Amino acid sequence: MKSKQFIYTYFKSEQIESLLLLAIGLITMTEALYFLWGKNFSLFYKGLAWPLLWIGIVEVAFGASIYFRSVVDVRKVEGYFHEASDKLLSEELPRMKKLMKNYVIYRWFEAGLAVTGVLLIIFMNHTSDYWMGIGTGLWFQAGVMLVSEFFAEHRGAAYIKGLEQVNE
Repeated sequence: MKSKQFIYTYFKSEQIESLLLLAIGLITMTEALYFLWGKNFSLFYKGLAWPLLWIGIVEVAFGASIYFRSVVDVRKVEGYFHEASDKLLSEELPRMKKLMKNYVIYRWFEAGLAVTGVLLIIFMNHTSDYWMGIGTGLWFQAGVMLVSEFFAEHRGAAYIKGLEQVNE
């Protein structure tokens, strides 16, 4: 049986990224409210505020839920490692493989938001500052989420490899 270090590495990295995502969400939400309630902001900033706010709420929700869930999950998986290593393969491995498949869906959705943002920036450049702001916000927030998913997928693949090697 191999070392359980891969379990700690995965969950610690997950917690760090979830706190980072939560912080980014709080910052973008604060910035959005400042743009919406502040005076003397152009329509660009009013448009920019909406994707910053709504996707920021999603970032906070995901960041917090992942963080608190991972605290419980690491204890559960550590118990599997010590007492029932067969559960690592029968429960944890299928959960992770399902999660990895979900990352593909998330990635396509986020890429769609980024493309929508870029199209709004391109086609609304001289037409509407408001819609150009929305496009810029979508592009930025989708980029943040795509980078987050990239690291989560990379981390998940290494964790799956560790799970598959437990009983070797």
